[in-house]
Amino acid sequence: MTSIKRRNSSNEDFIFFVQNLDDDLAKRDGADHAFYDQFTSIKNLNHIVVLYENEEPISCGACKKFDTESVEIKCMFTLPEHSGAGHAAAIFSDLERWARELK
Repeated sequence: MTSIKRRNSSNEDFIFFVQNLDDDLAKRDGADHAFYDQFTSIKNLNHIVVLYENEEPISCGACKKFDTESVEIKCMFTLPEHSGAGHAAAIFSDLERWARELK
């Protein structure tokens, strides 16, 4: 059974995914992301969704209010062994719904 739950940046499953995302990005383009740290902090993210399959966290995403009309999608990540199954699309759809609620 698949479920999507709304969380905030203190959620342990989300923190696990962000660590995996950071590791993946370091492998792809090097470990020096100091410049981007100012834009990628998860400390104050309050609109996070985690997708669970049989209570196991599989994928995540977040949105952050950008201005009065827009939100920014952040921290999209799916465990590699679960990619290609449509989890990212489900996460994105849920974030879109949440963003509309924030207006």
